[in-house]
Amino acid sequence: MTYQVYYLSDYLHISESGLPGLTFVLTLVINGTSALTALVSGWLADRFQRRKFYMVVAGILAVAGFLLLITTRSMTGMFTGATVLGLGNGFFCSGHYTLPSSVLPSEQDAAKDMGVVNIAGHPAQLPGPGLRTHPARHRRRQQLPGALRLRDRARAARYPGGQANPRSELTERRG
Repeated sequence: MTYQVYYLSDYLHISESGLPGLTFVLTLVINGTSALTALVSGWLADRFQRRKFYMVVAGILAVAGFLLLITTRSMTGMFTGATVLGLGNGFFCSGHYTLPSSVLPSEQDAAKDMGVVNIAGHPAQLPGPGLRTHPARHRRRQQLPGALRLRDRARAARYPGGQANPRSELTERRG
C-alpha cells in the first residue's frame, strides 16, 4: 500500500483534499479485517491443528487482494481489494504465530522462545529505509536521464486522457 496515495490521485482522480481521509479508511479496512480474521483463523488453527492450510489460504487471498487493487478503476474495487488483502494478512498472521508456537521445546520457555522468533524477523527489514535514501541511488539517476525519460513516457502513456504523471516533471528537469 506504499503507492496508495499516488494510485488514488492518478488513476481514480481523487482530489488532494480527499486523499488523507480515504487513505486512512482504506488502511483501517485492511488492518481491521486483518485483526478480526487473525483472531478467528488463529482459534480455528488451534482447534483443528491445521497450520499449513492457513498459510496457503493466506497466500491465495493476498495475491487475489493485490490483483484486485492493481486492476481496479473504482472505489468499490479498492474497498473489495482492501478487504480481501486484509483477510489474507489475517490468515498469515495467525499462521505466522501458531506455527512456531506449536513446535516450541517447552511451555516454561514459550514467552522467551516466541520473543526470539519475533526478533528473528526484524533484521530482514532493517536495510529497507536505508536503501530508499542511499546517495548512490541519486547519482545513478543523474547518469541515466534517457532511461528515466523513457520510463516517464511509458508512465504517461498509461494515464487516461493522455495526462502526464506529475512526478515526471521532476525527472525531466533533472535530466
